Amino acid sequence: LCVNSNAGTLNETVLRVDGEPFFPVGTWGGAPEHCASMGMNTILMGVPKDAEGIESFRGQMHRCAELGIQVVPFLGFGGANPDAWTPEEVRRAAVLANEPNLLAWYLGDDVYETGLVGVRETADLLAELTPDIPKTADYIGDFSNELARDVYGNHLDINASYSYPVPGDDPANDPSLLNYFAFFTLLVAMGEPRWTTLQCFQWNRHSDRYNLGHGD
Repeated sequence: LCVNSNAGTLNETVLRVDGEPFFPVGTWGGAPEHCASMGMNTILMGVPKDAEGIESFRGQMHRCAELGIQVVPFLGFGGANPDAWTPEEVRRAAVLANEPNLLAWYLGDDVYETGLVGVRETADLLAELTPDIPKTADYIGDFSNELARDVYGNHLDINASYSYPVPGDDPANDPSLLNYFAFFTLLVAMGEPRWTTLQCFQWNRHSDRYNLGHGD
């Protein structure tokens, strides 16, 4: 696993930022100030494709740095956006690699089998352009697919699962937790050590149940 030498280092399986152990806790989007007020230290934000937008994005990264927040830029591929970024667009975004709080690249959300080749091509290009920065994407398909196992086992550094491990009234039989046990078993089969991201809550699905995002 490559870890961005600017944002963090991996020392004996411990991720460290500024020399201290770092456990990323964050959210997709949102105001950096709001994330910081909730004790979060990481934020995932979509990167614009044009040069002017990227410089505006850089300013947002600077604000995050002031608040002690690491940034995971999202290249907006997957799900309803089936077309991978062009090499020119990827190269344009890669200029952000010199920002000290760029923790990892996120190459796709809800990627289906039809998007696997695009993810692999983007990952390989970024491996050339920014070799020290890890790459991740989340896959909504079946990992029995040989191409999926190749992309997520050999071209990405961090695996992301589509499941949300939120315990129900019977945690021992909760499908979301069982899905994650299967996912971790798969990671072991793909070779260790492996890093993964866990999607813990959806505001629209769990906010009422867990009283999240309510109040002043």
